[in-house]
Amino acid sequence: MSKNLKILVSLVIILTFGAFMSAAYISYINLNKSYEANELQTDSASGNNQYIAPDILVKDQQGNLLNLDDFKGKPIVINFWASWCGPCQSEMPNFNEVYLKEKDNIEFIMVALIDGSKETESSASKFISSKGYSLPIYFDQKNTSQKNYAVSSIPTTVFINKDGMVVDTFTGALSKNNLEKKLDQIR
Repeated sequence: MSKNLKILVSLVIILTFGAFMSAAYISYINLNKSYEANELQTDSASGNNQYIAPDILVKDQQGNLLNLDDFKGKPIVINFWASWCGPCQSEMPNFNEVYLKEKDNIEFIMVALIDGSKETESSASKFISSKGYSLPIYFDQKNTSQKNYAVSSIPTTVFINKDGMVVDTFTGALSKNNLEKKLDQIR
């Protein structure tokens, strides 16, 4: 193969790869914009219909059992998550930042879904402490809370107003901007 032919083949490969990467980047940007727009839509089939928040039964890091009545009086955010869940990991910095700003006004209940093998109290606690998060975490050991809220995918976040009514539910990772917008719905 001649030197000129090798250069030509190399240029074609480089240009093809560059075009592919450019198309992939543009697709990613457009998909991300679409995701951000769709993220604010409610997951509930009933639209904006509010309903009484089902009870939860969780254990805190000190071993105390708590239910929803223990958190009433303020708006409540319940986030169902696991330390092994990539989307859960990606939204945790957003939750931590918003929690630090809003913890006096809104209750944050970060519920680790404990299955005893893939997720344990130890793995959930280790994840939170290793990242330096201040979020209060709770453990749903018997999946009672998960069942009561029909959580089939994580992360799932439930937004409850101070009157104990579920205002919105969102499945998927929340950006900081959209988390704050959803908090405005329950203030």
